[in-house]
This record gives sequence, C-alpha cells and structure tokens, in this order.
Amino acid sequence: MSTEPASIEGSVTPPTLTDSENSVGETSSQTKGTTGKRKAIPPRTEVWSHFTKIINSESASMTKCNYCGNEFCCDGKKNGTRSLNYYIGSWS
Repeated sequence: MSTEPASIEGSVTPPTLTDSENSVGETSSQTKGTTGKRKAIPPRTEVWSHFTKIINSESASMTKCNYCGNEFCCDGKKNGTRSLNYYIGSWS
C-alpha cells in the first residue's frame, strides 16, 4: 500500500473565496452601472400634493402647507401623515 495521495489527471481546483467575490463584484458593477444610491420612490399618499417637505434649522423634517403656509412635523417614523390628512379634511 502506498501512503501517497492518488492524483487525478485533469482535475480542476475549486475557486477560492476571494476569486468568487471579485467576479461577483465585477458583474454587479457592470450590470447596474450605479454609484450605490437608491432610486427615489414616489410618494404613496395624495397628501404630498398639498404639502412641501422642508428641513428646518434643527435639521428636523418638516412640511409646509402649499395654501396657508402652516408647518407640521413629518418624520416618517415618528409622525406619519395622519395629521396632514386630518388638516386637509378640515378645509371642506
């Protein structure tokens, strides 16, 4: 019995992790052609046709009514658009 490992002729070595990462990075940058920023999504509610988003002096998200100029808080995670809908409903 021989203690040497048997070699298989014509065998192919599997790609290393760094080879597969490089090839994936090259193909994704070639197909997308972007700089990594997300595409802006359109607003999902009709409220934004009546209001304009602004940034105040404290860097907080605010919105301003297009008709009367009143300002409201509009942070998507804290405030939402319910108060804006209520305000629009109070006109009619």
